Amino acid sequence: MVNGSNEMAFGTPSSPRKYMPKQLTAGAYIEISGDYDHGLKPGNYVKLDYQANDEVWIADISGPVWITKAQDKPGEFVKIKVILTGKNIYLTDINFTQGAKPQIGSASNGYPAKNIIIRNIDVTGGISVNGESADSASDNVVIYNSTFHDSGDVNADYDQDAHLVTINAFSSNVWLLGNTLHTASGAGLQIHGGFNNSHNTHSIYVSENEVYNVRQSGLWVKSGKNIIIANNHVHDIIDTPWSVSKGIGAQYEPDGLWIINNYIHGMKYGVRVASTSATKWRQKVYVIGNVIHDINALDSEVGPTASTSSWQPAAIHLASMHEHYIYNNLIFDAPNGINISAPSSTVIANNIILDVSESHQDGETGYHILAEIQDLNEEVFIENNYFGSNMNVRVRHQLFDSAAYLNDSLGANENLLGYNFINESNLSDLFKKDIANIELSQIQDRGKDIQDVFIHAFTLAFPTTSGISHDILGSLRDFGSAVDIGPVEVE
Repeated sequence: MVNGSNEMAFGTPSSPRKYMPKQLTAGAYIEISGDYDHGLKPGNYVKLDYQANDEVWIADISGPVWITKAQDKPGEFVKIKVILTGKNIYLTDINFTQGAKPQIGSASNGYPAKNIIIRNIDVTGGISVNGESADSASDNVVIYNSTFHDSGDVNADYDQDAHLVTINAFSSNVWLLGNTLHTASGAGLQIHGGFNNSHNTHSIYVSENEVYNVRQSGLWVKSGKNIIIANNHVHDIIDTPWSVSKGIGAQYEPDGLWIINNYIHGMKYGVRVASTSATKWRQKVYVIGNVIHDINALDSEVGPTASTSSWQPAAIHLASMHEHYIYNNLIFDAPNGINISAPSSTVIANNIILDVSESHQDGETGYHILAEIQDLNEEVFIENNYFGSNMNVRVRHQLFDSAAYLNDSLGANENLLGYNFINESNLSDLFKKDIANIELSQIQDRGKDIQDVFIHAFTLAFPTTSGISHDILGSLRDFGSAVDIGPVEVE
């Protein structure tokens, strides 16, 4: 396309167009050859408004618009932002380098984006899904099997907010699937960074992604409704002086946040919900079936380290929202297991919480559970959990060092005390389901029935689904009296 002409409506390999048309209809097919910048200076943008349909693809007649690299001389986008608006567009198998980046949708009124598929692309930098108003909303966007990397300077001494994937206001039915997000001076993913129109960003599904070597947080929600973050691998998140490292979490105005079956390690907080805004609705968070370990104590200059502060680093730290449902997680090698810093309604059930001996700066060991300002049987309920060696549970001012003592209290039932039978040396056996050498008899069929949350609450939020039916390894879960403790269904 670089040496082509714009005199013809359509190009061919032997006689290509110089620039992409700014408007196209169904059945168009574009191949990029060489470095493509649309004849613009670095940092400028081109807006491509393509109006296609979802019928079977027939050249120039029906189906989506395709944008891809040429087969004989593969090209890539360079130096400019490429804004895609319209409907039924496939962007596939092409790179963005030298400052180029893709953007789905536009903040300008009258330019919505619908049915956009992004797959198999490599972006040096980030991608954004935009909306900003009902007239420019983005809906039904899939970002699949792509790599986003090297956004900003991870050594910068200020907050660049150079996120890899940004999903903004008025974005709905967005699917972020099977991507690799790494090396950024910002989050791997940020969903709706503002306070307003939080319910207009909704139905976001984030799954099977790997996120690492990013600053502050791996996958983060600031506002949005019905967000599912499931089956991701989030690890090795970078601390900054202005924000400690978090794996997955939220703040401001999340409404219906589901954090399910993720593998999280290598940061100060595995799952964290920080301060949220006052809302007219009850904010609910579900933390289910995750494996969280290698959580590190705070450096001395960052945050509270007092031994009774629930704001210390933990595998799970929830500091706000109205309702917490913390089920079937595996936690070990952390300063604390589950910390609650809000007077919320909290159910902690079916979790395996083992080694919490990662020392704090003052030398104190941590808590398996620390509910700083809640009372048992009123705000917090602790049921059917398995605690490892040296059990240490604190609910408000009361300490519990045995399961029997804890179970004698109203609001606590069927908790078990055992030993630290899973660690980093045999965790891989658990993931391979080669668990013959791991003692699991104490957790098999010993859990609290989970149908109310896994099935009823989930299908109420997502009516077209059948609930949370699988564990972190993809095995079907048992329900009723056969439910197991922890993230893996024991066979």
